[in-house]
Amino acid sequence: MAVSFSKITDVFGAEIEGVDIAAGVSETAMGDIVDLFNEYSILIFHGQKIHDAQQNSSTYGRVR
Repeated sequence: MAVSFSKITDVFGAEIEGVDIAAGVSETAMGDIVDLFNEYSILIFHGQKIHDAQQNSSTYGRVR
């Protein structure tokens, strides 16, 4: 897995490290992120600087 993460608990939640969403994410990293989401359900990305258009892009899905 190319994406670094720390488990928040053994059951759910992970903090993703070293990923700059605003700069774009490779297909490999996106695959890792999807796998982590499927395993931990909640992902936290600290310190991201993204604007509304990026947040609502089809790459990451619409935030409601």
